[in-house]
Amino acid sequence: MTSTSSIATPAPMVQYHLEDFTEAFYSTILDETQKRYRFAWFDEALELSNTSESVVLWRHDVDYSLQRALKIAEIEADKGVQSTYFMLFHSEFYGLMERPAVELVRRIASLGHRIGLHFDPCFYDDITTLDKLEAKLALEKMLLEDLSEQPVTTFSYHNPTLSSVSDVDNDVLA
Repeated sequence: MTSTSSIATPAPMVQYHLEDFTEAFYSTILDETQKRYRFAWFDEALELSNTSESVVLWRHDVDYSLQRALKIAEIEADKGVQSTYFMLFHSEFYGLMERPAVELVRRIASLGHRIGLHFDPCFYDDITTLDKLEAKLALEKMLLEDLSEQPVTTFSYHNPTLSSVSDVDNDVLA
């Protein structure tokens, strides 16, 4: 018995410029962005949408490393850039309830940045209604406000397409 197989030739790889993923290049990106836009907070977005001002809502979902988030926050603070850092309670890479993590979050906030909630609805098995979603959001919001020592007014979903929360189209949740 003979077997033949054909091995498809892989498509050419996209050329990534890994040398651009440096703190110095990030600093350059911030400089160029500041030339064209004003950095704004999420709670200003609706009001600013009715103006001709060019604004950017700068944000970071902190999925992996609070230490790297702090370094980025320091670079931004040195340039006068305001940003929102969305913290994830159920990260596989850091424990937000641990003292070193709390200190890093507070340091980011002390640099003039805001702390937001990066909410993982997949962590919970019982989010089947809007009321249950709002209850879990309120719980994590309260904890994050206590940890960060600042109000939390914004959240983002972590992997929203993996849960039914993508069906919720409310702009504001309690």
